[in-house]
Amino acid sequence: MLKLDVPAEVALATSYAVWNDYLGYATGFQDQPEQMDWSGRKTWEFDEIQVCIPELHREWVVRARPYAPDADTVARIEADPVLRDRFALTRDGLRRRPIRERMGSFRAQHPRIGSRIIDRPRI
Repeated sequence: MLKLDVPAEVALATSYAVWNDYLGYATGFQDQPEQMDWSGRKTWEFDEIQVCIPELHREWVVRARPYAPDADTVARIEADPVLRDRFALTRDGLRRRPIRERMGSFRAQHPRIGSRIIDRPRI
């Protein structure tokens, strides 16, 4: 979990609901809105403001700590083979599995492909 102090001039605040509606339009799943509302205002009581930044600078990090997921999140990760393979649940929270560790389970499932990727890369 990160706490950041980001300069206002690089942060873009938008309505989460409006962004999702516009994303639906842009991907062809909805007929509107044709224009994105960039005002950053909440549009209804359950809406939230999301903030996007173009990059992350070390000097913007105020605090960093492990994220300890709740029991429901842990159960979803353990039930999903893709997430279970990508993340390890530790006492302190989630950590991303190293690529070699992740490839180990891939190699076990696909021995011919996995060995070619790791041991004998194509040139």
